[in-house]
Amino acid sequence: MKLTVRRLRTSAAAVLAFAALWASQSTASAVFVSSTADAFGLSSSLASTPVTGGAPTTANIAPVYEAMSNNPPGSNTVVGPLSFASATSPVLVVTVNSITDMATTLPAGTANGTSALTGLGLLTAGPISFSATSINTFSMVTGDVGAFTPTAGTTFAGQVLMIMGVAVVIPSSPAPNTPVNLAAAGIPNATLILNEQTLSGNGTTTRGITTNAFDLRFGVGGNTVVGGTTITGQLILGHSSASIIAAGVPEPSTFALMGIATVTLGLNYVRMRGRKLVQDAV
Repeated sequence: MKLTVRRLRTSAAAVLAFAALWASQSTASAVFVSSTADAFGLSSSLASTPVTGGAPTTANIAPVYEAMSNNPPGSNTVVGPLSFASATSPVLVVTVNSITDMATTLPAGTANGTSALTGLGLLTAGPISFSATSINTFSMVTGDVGAFTPTAGTTFAGQVLMIMGVAVVIPSSPAPNTPVNLAAAGIPNATLILNEQTLSGNGTTTRGITTNAFDLRFGVGGNTVVGGTTITGQLILGHSSASIIAAGVPEPSTFALMGIATVTLGLNYVRMRGRKLVQDAV
């Protein structure tokens, strides 16, 4: 009986050791499954319709000069002028970059998306107009399993924001998710967020971050009616995003210890089973 109890204790200790090793292996080295990064200069889905009726005026623009890159390691850069009809300056230079640097042999991975706009002429979106000499934004994720670090940022230069004909001062380097109070200016159900940053993933095996330098939305929670016109849609200036998906794998030493624990469990089972058979025979 004492021998059986001792065997059970040994087995329990082996089980606990096995469980501890299995739990700890998730923080070991990583296999990077995939990474993505993308960026674009601007996009628009704006529309304005007279309250009294009539055809809407739309400004639907797909993401301009979008660049995307994915694992395996690679990069993508797009540069070019854009003719934008509603801009006082006929040329908007957009440079977007997306870079991924991932491999199973690396101790850490990187995903990085950047967007740079230069010479943004006056854009008018209903009661709001905006211009800037440059808009820069980036999103980056680096690190290993359990220790991913997302970073992002936005900078403006020469920015001029007009709301209902009144100039509104905005910072050149706004803090993450800086709101501009449009309701106080007489524009209902609308939002304007500067340096808008959104995290995704569980932070252990997945992490992503998306940044919009300038995110203007109408029709949020109700109709946006200004001066007899209903305005809907969204305008994004300076977009970037980056994400990493990885999985932890045990170190070789961990595999060895797990094997020892498994063998110990097996031997104890065989011994206990043999002892029981002898007792039954007697």
